[in-house]
Amino acid sequence: MWDKDHVIGRRFVPKGAFNNQWNIQVNVHKECNIKKSELEDDISAITMQPDGLGRHYSEDKNLKKEAERKGKSISRLTGRPVKDSHTTINIKATVAKGEDFKLSFTSPPQISSARIYNLCLLQMRAFFYFITYEKEKRIGHFWPGQFHLVLATMKDDWGNPKNIKFMETVVDWELRFYGIGADTFYKVIIRRHPDAACWSWAVEWNSNYRVIGFFGEEEPIKKISNTFPDQNSTLLGKGNLVTGEQVEFSYHPQRRLNEDEDKMFYWEDDGTEVE
Repeated sequence: MWDKDHVIGRRFVPKGAFNNQWNIQVNVHKECNIKKSELEDDISAITMQPDGLGRHYSEDKNLKKEAERKGKSISRLTGRPVKDSHTTINIKATVAKGEDFKLSFTSPPQISSARIYNLCLLQMRAFFYFITYEKEKRIGHFWPGQFHLVLATMKDDWGNPKNIKFMETVVDWELRFYGIGADTFYKVIIRRHPDAACWSWAVEWNSNYRVIGFFGEEEPIKKISNTFPDQNSTLLGKGNLVTGEQVEFSYHPQRRLNEDEDKMFYWEDDGTEVE
């Protein structure tokens, strides 16, 4: 059984953001449509939430209203409402022989990497099908090779070294798809490698969350990814999640991205039509 579905769910962004805005509608298998809607539910809610100090990344009044309403959605990671899903991590680490210290960290609601991966995969499949669609044959195509997620970050960390290197690497690749819609609450860009069947992609959700990656042939993806710096993480020690799970805890300094250095969705309009 088939359904019609918008690639960007109308309820994935603040209410009314899609009024007189572009979107893409596709025919999808009903099970895939249900899967996508389920993924969008808590991901949308989490990406709309304010930071740890209660600050929203946009002054849009509808965003604040939607964030409050969607805060009742259930986080698939914690099983609790998103608004109550801040993660607390208790750390006990040894700094010197016989000297321990204890710290407690609280982070905003988190999204599992598997859910981010799956939603991005569904969105990119639709966009790639659109840009490769052959009207005469009434068919689009799927990329050869694999789908790879590089990094997902909240706005406070868009200036981290890996995001910067990704931008610098792909900014001059051939532009294949570019879209800013839903009153800028949704952004997407796809670029193609100059010499290989490899594409870069990036999405921005609700002015607060960016995800970057590649799809295509494995060899160029691996070669490029190996040039990316690590996060310069510092291991603090072992700790316990509130669920009781034992983890190793590390951190890296977050860095905001200045507007004048933000090339993630850069496109210089030279009059050339973007397919």
